[in-house]
Amino acid sequence: MAAETSYLYTEVPVTLEKEVVKVPLPQDIHKIIKKLPLSETDVPKYRASTASNHETHFARFYRPESEDPLIPLYSYRILKSSSGETGDVLTICPIQINSFENLPLQSFSFMLPSSIVQNCITFRENVDHVVIDIILSINVVVTLNLDTRIFFNDDVISLNNFYSWCKYSMPYSFDQRKALFMKSFDVLMSVISTIDGGLLLMKRLNINSEFTVSPLTNTSYINDIRSKLFFGSSNSVRTIDFNNQSVSVNSFIDVLKINSDLFITISVSKTFTIWSLKSQKILKEVSLNDYLPELLHSAVLSPSCPNSILQLSNDMLTVLLSLDNTYIYTFRLNLEDISLNLVAQLVPPNCNQNWIPIDYCLISRNGFSKIWISWIFGDLCLYQSCKLYNDSNDTIEWSSTIEASIFSELQNSEYINMVTNMKNDKVLNVYSLRFIKSQYSDKTTRLALEIFNSHRKSGSLSKSIDDQIMELIVDNVDTPENLKTEWIRFASVCQDIHNRTANKVFAISFDNSGVDFSDDPLVVVLKGNNSLSILKRSTTFELLYFNSVHRRKISDKDFPYADEINVTDLMDLVSLILEYSKGFNDEFSYEIGKFIADDFGSEKEDFSDLITVIFDKYIIKVANETVVSGLLNRLSSINSAGDLINFLSILLTTNHIDYRSNGLGCFTEFSESLINKSIIFNNLVAKQIIFGLMLILLTMDMSKPIELLFRKLRESFKYIKFIEGVSRLVKKDLLIKYLMNVNSGIFIKSGTLNMLLVNSLEQLCDEKFVYYVTSELLVSKNSEIAAEFINYLPPSLPISTVLKGLIALDRGDAEEAKSIFMSSVKEIIDYSKKITDEEKSSLESLRSTISLIFVESEMDYFFNLALLFESKKCYLQSLSLALESSKSIINTNNIGTEKESDVFYKIFELALNIGEYKMSFSAIKEMAHKNRVIPLRKFVYKMFQEGKLGYVIEFNYGEDLDRVDDLIYSMGEESLQSIETLGDVKLALKYYRVCYSLRLKEGDFRGAIEALYRFNKVVGSHYGDAVYTNEEMAEILKNNYLVMLNLMNSFKEEDRWIIGRKVCDGDADAVVCGAKLEEEYLTFADKDKDSSRGRRQGKLGNEVRGKYLM
Repeated sequence: MAAETSYLYTEVPVTLEKEVVKVPLPQDIHKIIKKLPLSETDVPKYRASTASNHETHFARFYRPESEDPLIPLYSYRILKSSSGETGDVLTICPIQINSFENLPLQSFSFMLPSSIVQNCITFRENVDHVVIDIILSINVVVTLNLDTRIFFNDDVISLNNFYSWCKYSMPYSFDQRKALFMKSFDVLMSVISTIDGGLLLMKRLNINSEFTVSPLTNTSYINDIRSKLFFGSSNSVRTIDFNNQSVSVNSFIDVLKINSDLFITISVSKTFTIWSLKSQKILKEVSLNDYLPELLHSAVLSPSCPNSILQLSNDMLTVLLSLDNTYIYTFRLNLEDISLNLVAQLVPPNCNQNWIPIDYCLISRNGFSKIWISWIFGDLCLYQSCKLYNDSNDTIEWSSTIEASIFSELQNSEYINMVTNMKNDKVLNVYSLRFIKSQYSDKTTRLALEIFNSHRKSGSLSKSIDDQIMELIVDNVDTPENLKTEWIRFASVCQDIHNRTANKVFAISFDNSGVDFSDDPLVVVLKGNNSLSILKRSTTFELLYFNSVHRRKISDKDFPYADEINVTDLMDLVSLILEYSKGFNDEFSYEIGKFIADDFGSEKEDFSDLITVIFDKYIIKVANETVVSGLLNRLSSINSAGDLINFLSILLTTNHIDYRSNGLGCFTEFSESLINKSIIFNNLVAKQIIFGLMLILLTMDMSKPIELLFRKLRESFKYIKFIEGVSRLVKKDLLIKYLMNVNSGIFIKSGTLNMLLVNSLEQLCDEKFVYYVTSELLVSKNSEIAAEFINYLPPSLPISTVLKGLIALDRGDAEEAKSIFMSSVKEIIDYSKKITDEEKSSLESLRSTISLIFVESEMDYFFNLALLFESKKCYLQSLSLALESSKSIINTNNIGTEKESDVFYKIFELALNIGEYKMSFSAIKEMAHKNRVIPLRKFVYKMFQEGKLGYVIEFNYGEDLDRVDDLIYSMGEESLQSIETLGDVKLALKYYRVCYSLRLKEGDFRGAIEALYRFNKVVGSHYGDAVYTNEEMAEILKNNYLVMLNLMNSFKEEDRWIIGRKVCDGDADAVVCGAKLEEEYLTFADKDKDSSRGRRQGKLGNEVRGKYLM
């Protein structure tokens, strides 16, 4: 670009990931023409690979001309069929920059029955439909009549209603007379240029009627016919080769409708013709050679580049000629006498024959006209704008655009620097993968994988892209340096693929969405690989950075703060900042940046120590006395340098006019992507300036003013790094989701877009955004990633403490989490009364958890934390917190309340769970008597389950004794209901023996005997005589009898009795005296003797009884 043109605009890529509806069209042409019934067999299977893998061959925009169209802009593309495939694919994508209704859009891909004749497709609006006419290479015109509701998924196109939205026709022999291009005047009429110099008018009465085709004749065409009939005559017409065809130099290569009657054409030979539709005659013919040097008179125009040669806005007509150079002629068109008055001849600065003009657009406003031109050169693209004033001097202003590829180069350079200097392989792998995934589409990374795998052992294609990349890079290296090299190589291949596929420009158009009558409207760019971009006014940081780097000047009228700041002085300062930064090599810059970033989470109030360490460790190695002296001299030569530094220190988020989004519109997929990428681009260069300014401050003698400036810059640098890190996460939408959360709506307009971005940055460079990101990562189970951002949480603030604790807890570091929550108990509890609605909103995804922690009672705080830790299975720490809660009961006057019972019940549960049985039982004793039923039951069950029967007997139950006794006895009774095996008998015996022991301990000797007696009677009744056949079972019952007799003999004679409960239905409870009990034993023993030899007989002696005393 020319040195005199300033960088005033920025290209911002926009990513749309709309759902694509795939529609294959029937192949049987004659069947469709006759409108015969269709079946599924008439429609081929859609080739999914076609729309995803083939590159765009042709692409254009269509802007509806109605005042308030439902969809303000469409893009349509042709993906060329490859060898062996039937037809091209037409993809139609609706585009909404602004919308008042949050309705998702969908795109459509139509698989055509054959290839399309190049440049022979038209797109028109027809009330609530769009109509597309296409000439196919098989001499067929396909007409698609699509209800716009289908793009909102409100209507359906299918085979059942095929003839209502699609039509095939054969109105002309295009195979005999080949078309060069087709353009529509309206939905009913199109004009077709042929390669032999003819012009055809294709019309229909209504959208459903048949086309009629008629020729528009002119002398050039007649001469062409004569040359064919009388070859060798003086009238022979010159031709050029185009797409393997001979094209007459008289062939028309562009047409422009002026009004309902007039239209203009231009030919390959540069003849400019004005026609009348009504008379179908030529009204005026002008040779553009009249305005060109004689050297160019024989030159011809290309039928393919640019897309449009003619443009009209109001009465301003422009003609773009791509010859040895590019010339733009602007005429004022007078319709009264059909005259053309030349206004200006424009030659874009420094664009030679290497740069090919692809498309241009024109808009006229009061007092000036604005022209945008897009160019390509190989894989590179370029955009220029020209403002032509309607003043006495015909003032012309050219300006340059910062292409998206320039930002990519900056990002890649930064990536290489980061990778080169990283020391940790794990951090390197994570950073590199995130960078590649955030920079390039899945399609691009898949192609890069194919290239790499073609030279190596291929990994599993069933794995995710992320896993395939990691396997490719990490598994094929043997040293850390090779690892870095491989990551850089892979990113480089991805960038090359992106440049070849997504960087190619096909068309540009002014944005006419909404009501944006700006003098400088946005420009939408249609590029390869289904990508788009926007040309917008550069942000202040972009203006300063790129014009400084390329040594361009910025006029006051092009700088938004010219009324506050001297632009020349500011540019001098920025140039100094960027030059001084270059004195620090990449390694030093990386280390200093990392050192500052690592300090983000510190709680220090005084930055002097940090500044001193950086100076002693890094700055002094570069900034010797000569360097410092030169720096100070340069600074002193800049007027008001201090004020300018202060201006830069707050520029990132300073909203000078207090602009706020008016909330009129909804976020759209387009506006979301535009805002997201615009912020990333702005921050990329803002970081360079801010970091360079910090280096200058670090070099200077420390003072309070300098420390204050450094603090401001460090804060901006911190948030830039944070936003950058967030934007590279797999969960990409966090930035936009937060902006949607804090803004009711948004409306994109050229004049306010940069103010909207500053307002957005003001909202993002805020602790609440850090809270939001952290909480979203936590709720999505990404605590490891959340931990990476801990340093960005504002130190010492209670919300930060809580989030740090939750991160540690989710990562499984329960002890660390408990320590964090214990460190700021009072601060967190006090803050529960101060937390704002905005802070709560930023933590919305963790609302239930946050509401548990930010409570006004210390008892509730610890109790809720106990619940939280318990939910993470951190029982030991949960118990510790529950105990802390119990200590707070007295202080919170909760003695005797349900809350107290809840606390002790939780202590009981947790202690029981981790085997702290004594603590668990103590917690039960702290509960109100009425609340002990369930915990006692759980406790007893647990003891039996774990085989801790000694604890059941050991504890003093006091007033709960009867309840425990009944519980154990009932457990025994329940167990006896289902005895089938010896194991069942032994299990039941446990309950009765524990019941026996517990009663014995508490002095209820009679009850103790009754427990064992009950067991013996039920088992004996259940098994009958079979009990004697099982030696072990018989021994159990016999031993029980001995124990009962031994204990009963300790009673006084008159007290030797028990109550025997009924065993079978029809029985009754009965008193069993000592003699009866002994008789039962002897009977049992005799029967056992008959079953087992060698058993002892006779009465039981005291020695034997004592042996079985429990």
